[in-house]
This record gives sequence, C-alpha cells and structure tokens, in this order.
Amino acid sequence: FVLSIAFIPSMILSTATRVEVTPARKQNYQDTVYCNGEIIEKRVKEIYLDTPVIAEQISVEVGDRVWKGQRLASIDTKLTQTALANGVNATELDYPETAELPADVAALAAQVGLSGTDIQSALNQYQEATTAETQSSKSTFIPNEITAPMNGIVTAINLQTDVLTRTSKPVLVVSDDSAYAARVSVNEADVAKLRVGNTAVITGTGFGDHKYSAVVSKIYPTARKSISGTTQQVVVDVELQIQKADE
Repeated sequence: FVLSIAFIPSMILSTATRVEVTPARKQNYQDTVYCNGEIIEKRVKEIYLDTPVIAEQISVEVGDRVWKGQRLASIDTKLTQTALANGVNATELDYPETAELPADVAALAAQVGLSGTDIQSALNQYQEATTAETQSSKSTFIPNEITAPMNGIVTAINLQTDVLTRTSKPVLVVSDDSAYAARVSVNEADVAKLRVGNTAVITGTGFGDHKYSAVVSKIYPTARKSISGTTQQVVVDVELQIQKADE
C-alpha cells in the first residue's frame, strides 16, 4: 500500500496535457491594389488678356523654367493698335471664314431665294457691329509685357509676333512642376482597402525602369462608370501625392 502511494505523482504527471506557449510576434501585412491613371498638374496659371495683342518678342519656349515676375514676352503696342484700328479683331480671328462672305453674296442669295441686296444689307450690319467692337477694344489697356505669375514651367504659348491673339485662349500657361500628382481610377471593390496616407509606387511606360514613391492624398467620395473597350466598370478616383517628383 505504501508502494502504490509512492507512484501516484508519477502517474498524474504522465497523464497531464502538455501545453506549449509561443510568444506573439508583430508581423506586417501587405495588400496591393493595381490601378491605372495619369499625371496631373496641381497648380496651373493661365494668362488671359482682355485685348488681342501682337508680341514684339517672345522670350521663352514651351518647357522653359521661369520665376515669378520674369518677363515672358514683350508686346508690340503700336502694331497692336494699328491692327485693331484697321478692324482686325478677335471675332474675325476666331471665325476667319467671315472674311469670305462678301464674295459669296450672289451664290448665297440664289440658294436661299433672297435678293443680293438683302443679304448685302445684313452683311453691312454685321460689319458695323464688328467695327463698334473694334473701337471699344481700342480703349482697353494694352500691356507692354507679360510676366510669369509664379515659379514653374511654361506649358503652352498662344502668342505670335505677327498675328493678334484670341481673347478666348490664354496667351501663356505656367505650371508648377513641384506640385505634380497622379490621379488613378480604383475599382470600387478595392476602395475599402485604401486609406489616406497609404504608400504607393508609380510606374509608367515613359519612366523606363524608374519608379516614383507616392502617398494617397485624396479619395473621391463618389464613384463613376469607366468604359475601356467593351468592358465597363465602376471606379473611384484617387489622388496620389508624388514624393520628390523632380528626381
């Protein structure tokens, strides 16, 4: 009896369940979302003029880097005033075919069943209206030069040394190359995986082997339909802020 009691502790230990404890370790989880998009300019300054002008000298070309206040072009004020005084105005420049109307009066009259006198009278009224517009534009301020509104890159020039500009178009466009971003379209099923501040990698056919680092800066609140070929999907636009885009 004494011998049996001595073996009881050993029997209990042999039948006990063994538990192995493994310390918890922090591990990173990464989920990748693939999408397509385009590089956009965050800050763009378009220079419009109220009066058509003719440039005397254009000091920059598309792609040139400029600084705020730098002269981009000088205006030939005398030639501009002469052109405006002679009735060459923005309306004629926007619609050059109007200059050919008088030569077609007879043909036009035959087509619509009106007399040539009636159509000529309408053309005269049109000419009087454009002349009044020209006289009004003559009193408008004509700048001596055009300067850069901010630091950046010249991305468009609609200014010439022999032709009046159009008031409907910017004469020059300057873009801030330090504020480029990428706008991508993400499938709506993947949007829930994204958060502002998530990191991203931008690649492109024009970048070669170079990759740009970026972070999610904005997730648009609404979705839209996107059609690519015969495929239609619902996407959400997302903006990525490019890190060190000039490198």
